[in-house]
Amino acid sequence: SPGLTDPGVFDSRHAAVWTTAGAVGYVLGNSYARRVPYNLTVGDVSTLWLGAGIGALGASTFIANNDPTNEAIALTLLGGALTGTFAADRFLVRRFDHSRSDAGFVALGALAGGVMGVGVGVLAAGEANRDGSLTRGFGTLGAIAGILMSERYLQTDRDAGRVSRLGRLELDPMGAVAAAARAPGRHTLLRYTF
Repeated sequence: SPGLTDPGVFDSRHAAVWTTAGAVGYVLGNSYARRVPYNLTVGDVSTLWLGAGIGALGASTFIANNDPTNEAIALTLLGGALTGTFAADRFLVRRFDHSRSDAGFVALGALAGGVMGVGVGVLAAGEANRDGSLTRGFGTLGAIAGILMSERYLQTDRDAGRVSRLGRLELDPMGAVAAAARAPGRHTLLRYTF
């Protein structure tokens, strides 16, 4: 049976790092959703993931033709994913309210554009260098073009602004007067709308 020191087997330190990273990510994501000054939908969150993926693909163009270390690969992809998430937040999430189906169509457009970009990259770079920087660069540009075309085709709703997560609590003055006068019957004192 493999021991904890064998390659590919996580020891308790790796598990602790992953667990801590997950907890920190949960706290940061929850804080992001509560504090942004614009409306955030389920489709918007999916769009952020799409931005992270395209950002990582774009960053991989800088290391594709090299022989980087695992640390360099991880840092490059992380930086690209963060940049892509920021760009998606800035240019897509702040401006539009994506439904779940809108986000699916945008992702499909990005995939189609990315595949076409990779095809152009393979034609330009040649068969010998089909996984190189040029191909990944064209794939990234194609995915971005696919997003732009999908957004234009869908005509996604503009951002509706911040929606209160708590809802609205209203006092019914007539119900309060009727209850204070001890009028018979049921009287609504508070109304909560969400």
